Amino acid sequence: MTFSELPSDVMIVLLTVVAILIASIVYTITEKLRHKKQLGELQYSNDMMMQSFRLAMNNITCDIFEYDLSKDEITCLTDGRCRKYNIRARASSSPARLVEDGAVAADSAEEFLSAFERLRSGEKQVTAEICFVTTDGIGLWNKLFLKRMDADARGVSANKVIGCIEEISERELELKYRAERDPLTGAYNRAAFRAQVDSFLEKNTEDDKLQALLMIDIDSFKKVNDTFGHLVGDRLLCRLTELFCENTRKSDLVCRLGGDEFMILLKNVRDLSVVRAKANELCQKAAELRGIDGKFVHVSISIGIAIAPQDGKNFEELYASADKAVYEAKENGRNRFVFYAV
Repeated sequence: MTFSELPSDVMIVLLTVVAILIASIVYTITEKLRHKKQLGELQYSNDMMMQSFRLAMNNITCDIFEYDLSKDEITCLTDGRCRKYNIRARASSSPARLVEDGAVAADSAEEFLSAFERLRSGEKQVTAEICFVTTDGIGLWNKLFLKRMDADARGVSANKVIGCIEEISERELELKYRAERDPLTGAYNRAAFRAQVDSFLEKNTEDDKLQALLMIDIDSFKKVNDTFGHLVGDRLLCRLTELFCENTRKSDLVCRLGGDEFMILLKNVRDLSVVRAKANELCQKAAELRGIDGKFVHVSISIGIAIAPQDGKNFEELYASADKAVYEAKENGRNRFVFYAV
């Protein structure tokens, strides 16, 4: 009996069985091919990952160190910059010891120590820009990355921090300078100053110290421009910027808001008498300025002072308070300083 001679119901059953067998075979072959492809892709992925890892290690641009919070010790895990900045020679040094030994530039010491203090206060990750000093005595700016390791079930690594030091290129420094600085005087511009003030006030933990914001306005600056020309006026702005920087600490911030207005943040001041003495000194030294490009230029300045936190807890609030104070100083005769009063 041929297949065509079979009863129709039997033909249907046989065709169904054949179809199931064919589908099973196709599925088996497909699965084998799929697994083979997945294994190939996995092997390829692993190979690519290892190649990427080797490439990253060969071209790594930073040096790694470990910091133990419980022991207050830094230990370098790689050589390059650690040796360049003579940190490895001080194996297991504390951050404070590195500052004392001169591995960190004086104007970065406060920021450097603050980064580690923030980790102790509970922050998980901290970044900062620090000027390290080479064994030749040259200061070079670096990015500092600090990451606190998570503890496992037994608490292991709870006090460990992994750090990275990466040198900032000259191009990056140039772009950063252009973005943050006033092109005429070299003082911080308003945007950069505001960001730094807000960041500092947010992170500052020294409750026994005062933070003073000084708003400075040049008295009768328009008269200088009208009498001697704008070139002399520009030179006067630059000379006053130099005066402000020369008579404040490296840790303080000097800003040109625009026109004839400046601001200074005096950080971590002991008491109001220090602020009063500094404001008086700036007024006196500005009044002593005479020759600008061979011109007899006599100027004075008015200063409005706001103190954090009582006069404001951020830049915007302190700015508003200092602005009212400097207005009062000018109204009361100029060439003087006035503290903000509610």
